[in-house]
Amino acid sequence: MVNKSSLSIYEEMLEEAYGEGIIVKEVELQSNATGLYKDNKIAINKSIDSQYEKNCVLAEELGHYYTTVGNIINLKDSYNRKQELQARKVAYNKLVPIAKLAEKYFSGFANNLSEMAEELEVTIDFLTEALEYYESKYGKYMIMGEYLIVFSPFHVYKKENVYHNL
Repeated sequence: MVNKSSLSIYEEMLEEAYGEGIIVKEVELQSNATGLYKDNKIAINKSIDSQYEKNCVLAEELGHYYTTVGNIINLKDSYNRKQELQARKVAYNKLVPIAKLAEKYFSGFANNLSEMAEELEVTIDFLTEALEYYESKYGKYMIMGEYLIVFSPFHVYKKENVYHNL
């Protein structure tokens, strides 16, 4: 077993996949899909040149493993769109957990979303979508432990400082 702290996010997800009996391969896909999941196999489009995008794609495809039933390629079907969203939610929670947002914010990566995305090793689009998802789930803000997390515009306050700023 490899020391998990020395693994990249992608490698940790590969280990998770292998532990679940899923084969993951980077291949040339015949479509412009970034990834596909079917029958305990995940294909990641070999043409993706960004490691951060690969992280996002693999997390979503793992989300399909955990949540998707049947063939959902036809996204005109509302049931398929719901399953696609379920897989995305798994990916958001895996790569951009709310507690990690607060932690990274106070570790000096609060200047902008681009820096935050880089620190989390995800694309800016993925981070933005994750924040939109959390806002739709929790509302404009939420309190977690010692933090008040505002989703739009994104900002994190330590609760002790919130009242001092009023």
